[in-house]
Amino acid sequence: MRREPGISGGTALGFLIGFVLFGTLLLTTSFAESDELSRSEADWFYRSIWQTIFGDSHPVGSDNYNQALAFVGREDLAGDDIRPGNTAFCASGLPDGIVWDTIRDVAAGSRVVIINEAHDRPDHRAFVAELAHVLGDEGFSYYAAEAFENPGTDENAFTIIETPDMASGWYVREPVFGRLVGGLQAIGYTLAGYDSVAASGARKDTDPLAEITRREEDQANSLVTLIESMPQDEKLLIHVGYGHGAEEPIETGADPILMMGARLKAKTGIDPVTIDQTMCEGAGEDVLLKGLQPVGYDMTIARARLDFIYHRPTWRLAAGDRLVAIPQSIFPDTGPVIVEARMENAPNDTVPTDRVLVREGEDTRLLLPPGRYAVRGYNLEDGFSSSETIGVE
Repeated sequence: MRREPGISGGTALGFLIGFVLFGTLLLTTSFAESDELSRSEADWFYRSIWQTIFGDSHPVGSDNYNQALAFVGREDLAGDDIRPGNTAFCASGLPDGIVWDTIRDVAAGSRVVIINEAHDRPDHRAFVAELAHVLGDEGFSYYAAEAFENPGTDENAFTIIETPDMASGWYVREPVFGRLVGGLQAIGYTLAGYDSVAASGARKDTDPLAEITRREEDQANSLVTLIESMPQDEKLLIHVGYGHGAEEPIETGADPILMMGARLKAKTGIDPVTIDQTMCEGAGEDVLLKGLQPVGYDMTIARARLDFIYHRPTWRLAAGDRLVAIPQSIFPDTGPVIVEARMENAPNDTVPTDRVLVREGEDTRLLLPPGRYAVRGYNLEDGFSSSETIGVE
């Protein structure tokens, strides 16, 4: 861990613990359910998202609700995902802007970089894609994601993802995540899954802290096996949720929790560079808060607050997407619809290039790069509509 002089991470301790406990349990549940149900009912994913947003089980602003909105491109409807109380912690850092040379120089000194995300912020995934491109020039060629399915029952196993698609993992079904992993594979990254819920589930413990410990240990063991299989000159980027990458013990008032990052560091002797995106927001732009580390992380990226046009995040326009009108034939006679667009002739198990929820009476758009796309809609009553082909210039 490469600390610069600055405030201690203790200020953020309570918030990080909250991320760790909730995020760990939620992700385990999502993987287990999707693995079991998607095999028997092809549209289970869509029904699940629909019922989370429009049903009564998940209150507006809850984590499940916000994550469901991220899957359908409607972050504008989500509650604030920066937890109350972080203000003083984040304000104590001095914004420096995103200095890629600084990040590159620090990351180049380690064989492993770990970066986290909030599961309801697709823009975090876009930043991971940028980081992976920057690190590619420094020998990083393996990308391991907690989000990938790793179906083995051996706690030391990892899975190479040959063709990322809708079956590759729960969060991978979100379009920005799909673009991330497809893009990294296209530039030569080897993709790997390491979070074996099958192995963890076989030893499931009713004590939440014990279950977290089991899962973190299994993750670390799988990553050790992956690193040992890699050529010596190759480096690894690990993409986690919330606090899994913390490389220092997290105090809970009882026994400290050792997350995957701390366990991997102890098992390999590699001091990873750890980057947090979940604790702070920038006022109007992404900033690197040098000298500010939440507990267990080397640096914090304060992500800019989201702005929207036609209910869609404007950062996607800056990244090259175009606002595209949705064909009227896709809309049902009444009620909301989930609209998705895939490259023309791509199979339906491909992660769509974009997906958006349109409530009745709303004027919203698809966000797509130039190309030709097959567009279809989904609603709970009718299922999927027929597809219509559109071109984007």
